[in-house]
Amino acid sequence: PLRMPTGRLCGTGMREMMMNNDELQRIILAAAAAFDVNPIDIVEGRKGSKSLMYARDVCAYLLAGKMPRSKIPNLLGRNSKYYYYGAIKKVRAKCLADHDFEMKVLNLAARLG
Repeated sequence: PLRMPTGRLCGTGMREMMMNNDELQRIILAAAAAFDVNPIDIVEGRKGSKSLMYARDVCAYLLAGKMPRSKIPNLLGRNSKYYYYGAIKKVRAKCLADHDFEMKVLNLAARLG
């Protein structure tokens, strides 16, 4: 299984999370598979291709409402506390511009609920 960062240092302690580790892993693994990237790269915050960037942004989009917004950047290896808002904005803009991308996001959202 994918090793998820938890604890005080990464900002995603179990008290702050509204979902369990299995649900987080399902979201990250599904986004990684949809965009053909390594799930480890998503959570470690490595820089890479545009597909990695979009996979990470879609993870943030799918995690919205399932865990506190302030914890999402740390989970996805980002430092900025405003990362969540930028990711949501990018996903929405890309969905308007690219129908195939929108279908990927909608399929992931429907499957992962």
